[in-house]
Amino acid sequence: MSSGVRQGGGRFERFIAGLQPTPREHRGVIDAVCRIGSILCREFRSDMDMSDRRDFVVIGGHGKGTAIRPTEAIDMIYLLPPTLHESDVTYLGGNVAAALGETLGIVRVLPEGWFAVQADAPGLPSQTQIRLVPCFASENGYAVAAPSGAERYLNPGAETAALRRADVISGGKATPLVLLLKAWRRAGGVPVPVIALEILAYEFVSAWSNAPRESMMFDFLMRDFLVWLSTQADRRLEVPGTDETISLGSDWLAKGLAARRAAERACLADRRSGTAAAAWRQVFGPVFDDAMAPAPWQVTVEPLPAAVNAV
Repeated sequence: MSSGVRQGGGRFERFIAGLQPTPREHRGVIDAVCRIGSILCREFRSDMDMSDRRDFVVIGGHGKGTAIRPTEAIDMIYLLPPTLHESDVTYLGGNVAAALGETLGIVRVLPEGWFAVQADAPGLPSQTQIRLVPCFASENGYAVAAPSGAERYLNPGAETAALRRADVISGGKATPLVLLLKAWRRAGGVPVPVIALEILAYEFVSAWSNAPRESMMFDFLMRDFLVWLSTQADRRLEVPGTDETISLGSDWLAKGLAARRAAERACLADRRSGTAAAAWRQVFGPVFDDAMAPAPWQVTVEPLPAAVNAV
């Protein structure tokens, strides 16, 4: 371990490594999305050369390399043929649901045109779901094919570019911070959309005063983020690459302030006494500082291959 990383940093590195999907889980994600893609390809692109598949995109954490385990959901886009762009989207949605249901069973219909099915792949927890939305290619990313009124766009490429840019500016601190924030959100049931936390993380690390340091200083990074987050209630955040905005609201504020206080106590605590770890468990749950977690060098996870990840 580098001498520039303090004891607290090593503890966080081990925790972050343990948060990431294992290689077996990662392969399960690829198997699951390829199966869904194949089902829909037979429905909408029966003449496609199956050896050169570029009709679906994995988005969200698994697309950007910021997913945490255990995997609860995998988000993906299925790219419909452009010849169907003028078709009735309700009719198209019915075809999507029917094709998936015939092979996979129950298909849940989620808000704004999303469909959810069980992933059912080796390496993934049994409750893992794939959430899919049919889209058309567009100059603005992907136009969602959903009967939700006004046209809506997704731009996962712009989201990934924003993450990579923040990592470059901060010396690689954006991705670990997003993983930590997702762990806090899950452990505490914090009512903040993941994309909102990601956007805030990019903004924060790009201006954080300790960003240029070689040491990751994850304890100070998390503490300082939570201090800053407590001043951000009710902001509207711009989603990268789109005209969409997200209201941050304030329902999360009480949990944010509680986490801030715990983080401040942890950073003041004597690490040799173990009180710092106890305070961090109030933020991240009982798995923090788990001696059974893999060491950082035992877990290497990259974003999904480009053939799966981009159309």
